[in-house]
Amino acid sequence: MHVPGWLRYRLYAILVACLIGGAFIPEFGELAGSWHTPLHLLTFALVALMGCWAWPSLKWYWQLVPALLLPVIQEVCEMYGYGHGLEWRDILVDMAGGLIGIAIAALLLRRR
Repeated sequence: MHVPGWLRYRLYAILVACLIGGAFIPEFGELAGSWHTPLHLLTFALVALMGCWAWPSLKWYWQLVPALLLPVIQEVCEMYGYGHGLEWRDILVDMAGGLIGIAIAALLLRRR
């Protein structure tokens, strides 16, 4: 099924907006409970995978830019939304998730 580029870009933008918006809603963090770290990893892997889907012609090293910057932006937003300090561990887990998402996308695109 072919999805037009304009729709892929918008879906990615909505996903990122939800991610950043969620940083200002402390109840999301409380709901995660013991799944906090795995959910961070999964979320950022999906965001990176979606970014690769939205821009399939973009080289992998350009895909690294949002995969490495979005975790920092999201955690800084959480500082204000959740009222806690910067969580470096979460940033590293988020970045790892982004790298995993890019790697999965590279494997899927290679098979085409």
